[in-house]
Parts: sequence; structure tokens; C-alpha cells
Amino acid sequence: MGMQQTSLQLADLTTEVQTQDAVSGPIQELTFSEKVAIAVQAVKAQVLAGRHLSVAWSGGKDSSVLLSLVLMAYRELIDEGVSVPTLHVCHSDTKIENPVVKAYNSLMIKQIESYSQESGIPIRIWIASPGLSNDYLVSVIGGRTIMSVGSNAKCSMMMKVEPLNKLKRQLRKAIAAEAGMKPKEVEIVSIIGTRFDESAARNRAMTERGESATDAVDAMDDGQLVLSPIAHFSTMEVFEFIGYVRSEKIKTYDRWDNLVELYRDANNGDCMVNAYIANREQARTPCSARTGCWGCLRISSDTSANSLLAHEDGKYEWLRPLVELREFMKRMHFNPKARAWVARDVSEDGYIQIIPNAYSPSYTKALLQAILSIQAREEDEARKLGIAPRFELLTLKQVMAIELNWGRYGYQKPWTAMRIWNDVYRHGKRYKLPDVESIPVYTEKDVSFRARIPFADGQYNSPYSGLRNIDAEMASAEDLMVARDGRLLTRCETGDEYDIDEEGLELFMEFELDRVLTAERLNDAPSAAVHYLLGLGTVQLYKGSQSDWDRMLRVSNQLHRHNLLEVLHNPQAIIARVAEKLAAHGLSPSLITTNQPVLIDLTPDQGSLFDAQAAASEPAAVPPTDPALALKEREVQEEDRDGTSYEAQYKAAMRQMEQQLGDECPIPAFSKMLSECCVMLSKLPLTQYSFDAFMALWVAESGYGADGDTPPASAYEPIVKVAYSVLLSGGLILAP
Repeated sequence: MGMQQTSLQLADLTTEVQTQDAVSGPIQELTFSEKVAIAVQAVKAQVLAGRHLSVAWSGGKDSSVLLSLVLMAYRELIDEGVSVPTLHVCHSDTKIENPVVKAYNSLMIKQIESYSQESGIPIRIWIASPGLSNDYLVSVIGGRTIMSVGSNAKCSMMMKVEPLNKLKRQLRKAIAAEAGMKPKEVEIVSIIGTRFDESAARNRAMTERGESATDAVDAMDDGQLVLSPIAHFSTMEVFEFIGYVRSEKIKTYDRWDNLVELYRDANNGDCMVNAYIANREQARTPCSARTGCWGCLRISSDTSANSLLAHEDGKYEWLRPLVELREFMKRMHFNPKARAWVARDVSEDGYIQIIPNAYSPSYTKALLQAILSIQAREEDEARKLGIAPRFELLTLKQVMAIELNWGRYGYQKPWTAMRIWNDVYRHGKRYKLPDVESIPVYTEKDVSFRARIPFADGQYNSPYSGLRNIDAEMASAEDLMVARDGRLLTRCETGDEYDIDEEGLELFMEFELDRVLTAERLNDAPSAAVHYLLGLGTVQLYKGSQSDWDRMLRVSNQLHRHNLLEVLHNPQAIIARVAEKLAAHGLSPSLITTNQPVLIDLTPDQGSLFDAQAAASEPAAVPPTDPALALKEREVQEEDRDGTSYEAQYKAAMRQMEQQLGDECPIPAFSKMLSECCVMLSKLPLTQYSFDAFMALWVAESGYGADGDTPPASAYEPIVKVAYSVLLSGGLILAP
């Protein structure tokens, strides 16, 4: 790979005076060679002005030509004896890129790094990739969000904009540290590959921003300078440049044979390079097929992926499972049964919206099964072929993040995601997507139902319903912190971003996975896995986000307590279940409001939607509109916050019993009492207990006070009252 100057004649515009004239004058009817020369000189001018350069490189045709022009400028500066600063190349990896494009970009990154070593041009490559908080697949499968369709650009914000903004901050700090300056003092020019010729919309946007091919401007009004060296290049001229590179008239980091091949394959074998070689313009512009994310639903059809599949020799047939997966996800997007219909925010009056803000537990579980199966099949096939897998959809870390999300949003029993991974990777299970043509077609109108229901009761606000680990508290091992709103929360590992520790995850897989998958659990609430992993220190929360996790876990546990998880996909069933609970408290179903007629009868005798036995055993929600019940809950909370721990209360009750009955009285220790109570309650459905009812149950189950060998049952009331308060506050029983 040569390092010499460009061998292409640049219209004799390489002298200082002529270049300055070209830069300052209007750019009209310029030849290709003149545009190349002006672009090179514009880049050189920024370096000579003492600015640092950052090139936005996607690997596509425009950004590849752009980077090559910048490298040409750097070579000329080095030959002129100028000490050049490090060239920063910024690349974005959304984690769901088309695998063919991702493989090409990975190869080009290696080529750029090799070119840096050979040419002496200092180059540093930065890759912006979303962390767990903005991981698109984790968010979709984990129940946080739905896929972006049409004009909705949330996916781009999550996967590109926010990671790139973070990268820019890191880049500025790195340059400042290297230069011994403050970050604010560093002047960085972002070199971008936008062109007026791309489209009418792009032309308008660039004009409004004042983008220039020769001057670095504050195009975004945010203080960041932008230069657009190929702004006046036509599409034909971009491919003309590529033709010169392939014919070795222009030297750069690669010959771009793979780039041309990729564009040809993604455009049904047609490409403007063909037109350029034949020395002819074409009325249409081939090589325009989009090659982006394999799971993108913002477009109706992924033309480039379909073109790759249609390749005559079938070399891209391994992509078919991803194309089929996208079609499945597209078909399911507006399916009302694939949506979770309970919102995430509880209003001040205790209500929550019925709105399809995420995908349902059953659908997201099916997605994880399908995606891991597709990935496992690809790994099996790669082993047979003796090659590396051609794509990876989900890492183990992402699967664990989905596990955490399912606990956060109350989607599945603890360790369901890890169980699916275990089934696929250790037991060889494979799940197949259904025939997409067998799935009915739905539209946005099918998910237009809206309602508002009572949701928060006394249990919702109890101390242990959110980010509190009752197991650790019972063992006096919970480390607490005070949140901004005054709540006591479990102290967790925190940092600059939400993350899962790689070493901690490895240790979990080696020593903990089998145990958590097989162990008997008293607590089968989805949030149990969250508390477990936080307790191990495997998870790092974003600093300051503890209150948000507390709020979400309260919603999660409320869904679990009131058996709403199994009907989250059905808004009518959710309303019926809530109406039944309202009726059980003598309250009117009219408290529920909807934007459409409800297709079920909300009168108290409507029980046909449920199994009779299951309906009878369901917990009754404590509506926030009942002042008497709200008062009782407030009293319990105040007792919780008066500075006296339950353990201290229990010890005081023990001393009271010992004074009355003597030292021979058998009294269970505090931890044993709570453990026995939890075992007792685990055999029963969550329901209401008055103290007298709970006392009778405890006597019957424990045997204390039931025979002549122990004091009468009434003697144990002081310690049972303390246990009753703990269980009531923790939401393990409901107030009467």
C-alpha cells in the first residue's frame, strides 16, 4: 500500500495562492479534480489553524471517500514537514447492524489501523456503542420499550445519538489530557460526509444549518465546529473517486474491492461503479439501497437484505433467519396480544394508565427463545464450516440484562431469561418462529384502547415493596441508604452507567447459575432476581437511579401481588380483574375510566372470565380511596419510621414474656420466627389477615400454645404482633 502523493492530476490547483482563491470563491461548475483539491486544502487549513480533527466514518461510500480525502491532506502536511495531530475516526456500532456490513466495517477498521502504522499518520479509532441503558434489543425484549416504526426515531437516539454524544465528551477529554489543556479550551472540528446531492430534504437541512465545504461552521448552534468537504460532490463523483482508488490512481487505506462488491450485492448486482467504468451517467442512482440495522421497522421492506438473499450463488443464505425474524417482529408489532397494557407511572391519586407501552411478557419470552435459537444454530453451522460465527445477536451479558429488566418490570418468575439461555446452550433446545403468514395483520387502530384504573394501595407504598431486600433485612444484613424523598433503600453498587460486571457475571455462571435454577424459593416475585444480583454486587446501577428502580420495583411487585402478570396482554381482562377487586371492597367499578366501551360486564357477579377457584383465592387490592384503610397503613408506616427496629421490638416482647412466664418458656428467635412465618405463608395464597386470624393460623401451624407443654397461645401474642407487623409492612400479607 503506497504512501506517495496522489497521482491524480488535480487541475493544477495545488499552489497556495490558487488554493486560497478556490476556497474563498463560489463553488460552481467545478470539475471533479477541483472539488478533490478544494476538499484536501480545506482539511489542511483546519490543521494549520491548530484544530483537532474528528472524522465521522460509517464505512459507507460517502464516509469512505471523506476519510480518504482527510488522509490525503495529512500525507501532504507530513511531506511539508508539518507536525500533525492525531486524527480521530469516530464510528458507530448499534449492535444490530446488518452482519455483512458489520463484518466489512471490522475488516476496514483493521485496514485503517495498518495504514496508520505504514503511513506514519497518527490515527485513533473510536467506536460509539450503546451501553445497557440504551441497548435496543435488551430494551425491546426486556419490556422497556417497543420498536420504532415510521417516523419514530427513538431507536436512533438510543443506539446512535446518545452513544455518539458520550463519545464526543470522552474524545474532548482525551484530547485535552494529551494537550495539557482544559476540555473547554480544545477546538475540535467534526469532518462529516453530508452532500447537497443526496436528496432534496438533505439539501434543505444542510442549507439551513449553513454547512460548508471550505469553512468550519457551528452548524448545530451548539459550539461544535463542522466541516463538510464533500458537500458539493455528486453521487457520480463519489463513485468516480472510488474508481480512482480501485485503479490505484489514488492511494488510501484499502482498494475498496469489498466495498464495491457489497454495494453490488445489496443492489441486485447493479452499482454506479458499473456506470462509471462504462463512462456513462444513469437516470437512476443504483447503490442507493439502505444497509442498516437488520431489525429496523422504520422501513416497510429491507431492500438490501432481500437483495443479498437473492444473490445468485446463495452466499448470503445464512442471513435468512434474521430476515424472517424481522418479518415476524414487524407482523407482531401492532398485535394487541403482543403488548403489555399497564403503564409504568403511578399518579398521585394512585391510578395507572392502561396503555400498550411495551411488549407483553409472553411475546418477549418468545422473542428471547427465538433469538437465542437462531444464534445457536448459526454457531452450530459455523463449527461445521470451520469458521467464526457470522453474527452474534445477544451476548450473555445482554441476556442477564434482560433478566434484570424482567424483574424490574414484573414480567417473569426469577431467572426465566437465564433458564432459557441454559435450555438453549446447555440442553440443546431450539425454538422455531411461526409462519409469519399465519399471523393476522394488525394496525395501529388495534392498539388504540386506553383506560385508567386504581392501582396503588397500602401495600404499594409499604417499606419493602420497592428497592428493599427483605431477605437481607431479616438476617440483619441489609445496608441501607436514604433516598432524596426520604425513603430507605438498599445500598447498591453505582457508577457512571448502568452495567453488569464481566468478572462477576463469570463467577455467577460458574458458581451460582445451577443453584438458582434448581433451588426452592419462598419468594417467586420477579423482583427477587434483581435483589439477588444487586446483593452479589454483579450489577452496577447508574448513580442517582436508585429511586427510579424503587418506583419500578413497586409497580412490578404490585402486578405480582394482584396476579395481573398473566393478563398483561389483555386490557379487558385487566379491567375485569381490577373491577372484581373493587367490588370485593364495596367500591364501584365506575372508578375505572376508558376511552372505548369495555367489552365485559363490570358488575360484581362477572366471574366467568376466571376460574372460580382462582378468582376466590386472588388477593384483594386495598384501594387508596378508602380513608379508613389508608389510615391503618399510615399508622404502620409511622411505626416503621419511629427509630425502633423490629428486632428491638421483638427482643422487648421476649423480655415481657420471660418476666411473665419465666426463663423456661420456649420462645423462637426473631430470625427463626420470621423464617417459619414465611414458610407457613408460602403454602397459602396472598390474602388479608386480621391479627386474630393470623394469630390463629400461627398457633395452628407452629404448635406453640396448642398443648400442655407450652404456655397458652395468648402468651405468645407480643412476639406474634411484631412478626405480624413485619409481614404486613413487607407486603407478605394484606391488611384487612
